[in-house]
Amino acid sequence: MNSLQTLRNKFSIGILLAIAIFAFPLLAAAQGKIAFTSNRDGNKEIYVMNPDGTSQTRLTNNSTSDDGPAFSPDGSKIAFQAVRDGDAEIYVMNADGSAQTNLTNHAGTDDGPTFSPDGSKIAFTSFRNGTADIYVMDANGTNQIRLTTSGGSAPAFSPDGSKIVFMSFRDGNYEIFLMNADGSGQTNVTNNSAQELDPTFSPDGSKIAFRSNRDGDYEIYVMNVNGSGQTNLTNNTGNNFDPTFSPDGSKIAFQSSRDLNPEIYVMNADGSNQANLTSDPAIDGAPSWGSQTPAQAGKIVFFSDRDGNFEVYTMNPDGSNQVNRSNHPARDLFPAFSPDGSKIAFQSSRDGGLDEIYIMNADGSSPVRLTDDPAEDLWPKFSPDGSRIVFASNRDGDTDIYIMDADGSDFSQLTNAAGLDLEPEFSPDGSKIVFTSSRTGDQEIYIMDANGANQVQLTNNSAAVREPTFSPDGSKIAFSSNFNLPTTNHDIFIMDANGSNPINLTNQAAHDLMPSFSPDGSRILYSSNQDIVFNLSRQIFAMDANGSNISALTELSTARDSYPSWVNSITSLDPTPPVVTSNISGTLGNNGWYTSNIGVSWTVTDGGSEVSSQDGCDEQNVTADTAGVTFTCSAT
Repeated sequence: MNSLQTLRNKFSIGILLAIAIFAFPLLAAAQGKIAFTSNRDGNKEIYVMNPDGTSQTRLTNNSTSDDGPAFSPDGSKIAFQAVRDGDAEIYVMNADGSAQTNLTNHAGTDDGPTFSPDGSKIAFTSFRNGTADIYVMDANGTNQIRLTTSGGSAPAFSPDGSKIVFMSFRDGNYEIFLMNADGSGQTNVTNNSAQELDPTFSPDGSKIAFRSNRDGDYEIYVMNVNGSGQTNLTNNTGNNFDPTFSPDGSKIAFQSSRDLNPEIYVMNADGSNQANLTSDPAIDGAPSWGSQTPAQAGKIVFFSDRDGNFEVYTMNPDGSNQVNRSNHPARDLFPAFSPDGSKIAFQSSRDGGLDEIYIMNADGSSPVRLTDDPAEDLWPKFSPDGSRIVFASNRDGDTDIYIMDADGSDFSQLTNAAGLDLEPEFSPDGSKIVFTSSRTGDQEIYIMDANGANQVQLTNNSAAVREPTFSPDGSKIAFSSNFNLPTTNHDIFIMDANGSNPINLTNQAAHDLMPSFSPDGSRILYSSNQDIVFNLSRQIFAMDANGSNISALTELSTARDSYPSWVNSITSLDPTPPVVTSNISGTLGNNGWYTSNIGVSWTVTDGGSEVSSQDGCDEQNVTADTAGVTFTCSAT
């Protein structure tokens, strides 16, 4: 958060000080994404941004109008309307703008799509029978059914899926109506002589937000579901449209023309703290706030040779937005996110010798070499607090486990046994390190204290055991092995953290390797050739932690997509700004005027949180008979 304090000093015979304090609330605690439309690039297109207005990204790029975006409940899809085939039709696309598909393809305008809470249905408005009415269809465009016959538009499902709120002109002016999801029980809930439009439910189903011109211009209102308690939230001189709640119900995004051109604003659900998010000379409107389930949060990092050599890539948890982050002619392998998602550690041969450990920003910028040794340094993994990196190295002859600070300093060796000690990873609490070792002949899973003490063997069989990884709660370890399998292919297994109760999760005639848990522990990523006839090729797959619901995240190809790792990179920020206090020393005369030289200093505090930056907060001295001086101290 940001606080700003300004001192304006006016001097005549002495010095007069006036103090003003400004606090700027951040909206970063809200999660998800906001989709909206804008004509900033010529015609209306779909854009997406973070809830604080950052990272505004264009998703559609078409010569005709794309409008009315609506997120699916899991945030993976966006439904919208487009006029690219002659009249407006309902389309759906992935949340990154890919795979745009026409769902309606019908004579007459189809617009205003909205998903049902389970994502299986889309309600929309259609003029195919001459008047605007509400229709519903399966999310793939099949089974289109008409729900209203007396006029209706702008539908929105209730959170439990049992009701649809909409607007209708059937009584001579636009009113808000409520009906059952099958079209029965249509009821006017506003019953006002003004125009009421754009209704939407709050996430808990207790409120409906809408717009009305009952007070002259259009304002955003909220009411109880039965129509009682209608309250003006915006109350300004501009027109306000298209309210949409944040996934947690604490915020409302909307369009407003209060600054002479339409922009996207956000406010608290009670109407306070209204802030402009887009601040663009074009027309920005039709916001839709998409939720993200815990399993959808964050990013996945992996390596692939799809561009000719092995590079580090990131993607969203649904497989969208796959981006080459390392982009170097050398080999970059085995990436691992820092716990906060801001950094990626990896091994690379980019300096001409054997692999060394590197670190870079999560966007691929500022790569820095951490190790510098004639031997190989491999498999880096961060400690849970991000301060240390554990890795494997053969710098002392055979391969052992080492640890260092995250800046590459303070090396120490943790294991020193005959054989190969590989693939280390910290436990979620940072007290243990799991790894594999061939010290007894076969590659088995071991566990030790984070300082290298108490090394204990967890598995004991004649098969190869590889790539152990902890579940987020530390109770389980997933790994790959050909244990008790009729062939040499590997499957993904899971066992208790003490090595007991191993269970085969994949159990298929393919090589399944490199498991990694989602941040909430509900899913497991892995690399496999299960859909590929080329033995060396690999795809990234995801499955539920019990082995069910397997789906491919990367495309079928001859590339090798491997070593996925999932990080929850959404960080909640403290919404309370730092407190900035001015301290003034000098002789104060009559009427609040200073009659001598003064010193101005500042105190910045932020409760239990850390103050990340300060600007203009150094101590200043001012001599008497000085006028028009302004001091400003800001802190975040």
